[in-house]
Amino acid sequence: MLNKDQFAPGLMDLNKFQPSNFYARAPNVSYTIWVKPSHDLGTSARVVVTIPANIIFDKDKPCFIGGIPGATCEVT
Repeated sequence: MLNKDQFAPGLMDLNKFQPSNFYARAPNVSYTIWVKPSHDLGTSARVVVTIPANIIFDKDKPCFIGGIPGATCEVT
């Protein structure tokens, strides 16, 4: 459960955004996003990334966060 302190806004730097394929109409493209928050986040903190409407994700495909033990992600 999130508490009030975890809703503190902060800036994030987009370090890298990399699709697995650069062709215009390639099927099954995966996207990797590297972001760095301006302040520390706990594993239960929530980060919301808004993606352009023309990019549609499959909710049944895996979502992964690296480098933060216990962190999880979800596509909604």
